Amino acid sequence: MLYSAAEKKSGGRSRIDSDADNNQLMQLEEKDVVSSVATVLSDLCGPGEWMSMERLHTEVSLSPKIIN
Repeated sequence: MLYSAAEKKSGGRSRIDSDADNNQLMQLEEKDVVSSVATVLSDLCGPGEWMSMERLHTEVSLSPKIIN
């Protein structure tokens, strides 16, 4: 099927808008993950303490899944 230049431009714009929406959603999900990890760390560690990545992974893997 042949498309006119206007249809191609419109389709390209839709793809750009879709890509921008997907990028924005990924950024929001990333913020949620960072916030969740910070909460886990603050709940498990005292001030100035640190936690190994292995232990953090174990804690996150064993914790119940919370769905908003």
